Amino acid sequence: MMRAMSRLTVAFLALCVAGLCGTGLCAAAPAEPDAADAITADLTIELVSPAYTAGPQILLGDIARVHVLDDTLRVQLEQMEVGVAPIPGASRKVNLGQVQVRMRQQRIDPVEYTFRGPAEVSVTAAATRVAAHSIEQAAIQAVCADAGCVLDQLGVKVVRFDYPQGLTVPPGLVVLEASVVPPGADAALVRASVRVVVGGALARTVPVWMEIIAPPMVARGADILLVAAGPGVCVTVPAVALEDGRPGQRIRVKNTVSGVEVAGRVMDPGTVQVTLSAMGGVL
Repeated sequence: MMRAMSRLTVAFLALCVAGLCGTGLCAAAPAEPDAADAITADLTIELVSPAYTAGPQILLGDIARVHVLDDTLRVQLEQMEVGVAPIPGASRKVNLGQVQVRMRQQRIDPVEYTFRGPAEVSVTAAATRVAAHSIEQAAIQAVCADAGCVLDQLGVKVVRFDYPQGLTVPPGLVVLEASVVPPGADAALVRASVRVVVGGALARTVPVWMEIIAPPMVARGADILLVAAGPGVCVTVPAVALEDGRPGQRIRVKNTVSGVEVAGRVMDPGTVQVTLSAMGGVL
């Protein structure tokens, strides 16, 4: 009888141990999350300040990290416009309320999302700085080219430029295109127009006023050589200057042989050049 009881006791103890082990295993095993719960838990928009934008509109992706498992929804949120961008180099504020309004306009319920970070974000528009010196040099080079490349850059002085601190323009490749406003280098005070082109698009047009300070190269009454040039033809005749002339400036001269008066460009201290007309010349 004692042996029977011992066997029953051992069996009972074995069942208890197995039950305890089974309970421990069940408690240790993690519960598998429901797929819908996992997606809901990842609907998070984390605002970041300060932020920067490079386009005409501020996008949610510019000011926030979007934590969404659905790639299509994430891209839609990142590309969502939340406000107009400030001018290049300037800043503006975007708050959480604006973001949520834009979400509702896109038929996205902000209640389903968790928002983290600051309630207001400072957004600065990315910009490229164009130095004032670069703009002035483009204008001076245009004047020298207008003078037939005879005028040296040291002979031109900028007297008025409205952007001494330079210009702030949108980011991109900057190209400066300068042209001289007539009468150009023929006048003592010259105005050039400088087009600031960024990424192939015109960003600003800037006027630059300059004074030609180079001393006269030809004096009034001086004997000179008048060179008349045309396609395959070059004629040189004696002439007299009827007015003072700086390098590259157009002045009136008189052919001492024919008495004809013409306007030519001062090329050096003893030479003025004129272009022959198609009607047999001007000499």
